[in-house]
Amino acid sequence: MKSLMELDLFKISNSSNKELQKKLTDVNMKRDKLDLSEIEGNLSTIKRRFKHAYKSKALQDTVDENVVFLYNKETVDIPVFLPFFLMNNDGKVVTAVNLTPYGRYDRDENFIVDNRLLFSLMQSASLTREMYFDFNKVKNNTKIVKNTVQAFSKLVGKLLDRHFAINLNQTVTDYIYYVTAKYFLVNVFERDLSKSVDDLAYQATFNGTTRSGIENFEEGLPEDTFESIEGYINALSTIEGLDDVSMRFFLNEWMNTYHESTAFALEYLPYFFNMIFSAMLTAHMNNEFLIDSILEKETTTIYNELSRILE
Repeated sequence: MKSLMELDLFKISNSSNKELQKKLTDVNMKRDKLDLSEIEGNLSTIKRRFKHAYKSKALQDTVDENVVFLYNKETVDIPVFLPFFLMNNDGKVVTAVNLTPYGRYDRDENFIVDNRLLFSLMQSASLTREMYFDFNKVKNNTKIVKNTVQAFSKLVGKLLDRHFAINLNQTVTDYIYYVTAKYFLVNVFERDLSKSVDDLAYQATFNGTTRSGIENFEEGLPEDTFESIEGYINALSTIEGLDDVSMRFFLNEWMNTYHESTAFALEYLPYFFNMIFSAMLTAHMNNEFLIDSILEKETTTIYNELSRILE
């Protein structure tokens, strides 16, 4: 699984004096780590009341400090689109979760954080660590891959339809869903170009455009379409009616539609899972009601299958 610093969006965001990278590397565990005693009550409530399939694994990783929490208003200045990240802590790979934007101390010095938000982040952090050690288990699971690329295509389709009414042209809609699904398969799931990738991408279409029609469309796409998010967005701009699509437009509208915390979900699979699972949990991290209404059954299917293979 690619690292955060390999993402094109990270490189773009980090281009000015490597400020974004510095925000991560400046984290000091002794100074910035939140002691588990501060969220003992939250963890107890989650253990008793939450019924989600991945709960036991997420709680155990928290107790074992495979998942650690950061909170320091003075020193931790990490943007919300990087809600957690893998790091080396004294020779051990851990996922650090940034609670700084979400937690606070009350007048009695009790740490306050929403239980659903806490569980959502600790769960995604635990899943991310498991994916780091065995990404092939996820990228080769057809049920996860198929439902994830279809979910991503639906979210992109909704955004583009709001601005360009793409659903008025069924063939164009199928082209968009196909190229979107294939981008996610190749660039995010890191699947090699193959017939099986083409088949999965085609399954994301739903208006009946023929395979030969899709193949003819694909022949006209730029060569770098699936190599990067910039290549993908550039390819979108070549499709009829999408001339105004650019990197700046797409990223801004994605964040405006789904929330700024979802920005890197466009390119980093753990953040995409966090985006849709937090919506499922109503964790108040993003535009959850819109996300949940678009995805219908995909989120539950992905979540249950991930829990089954990684727990």
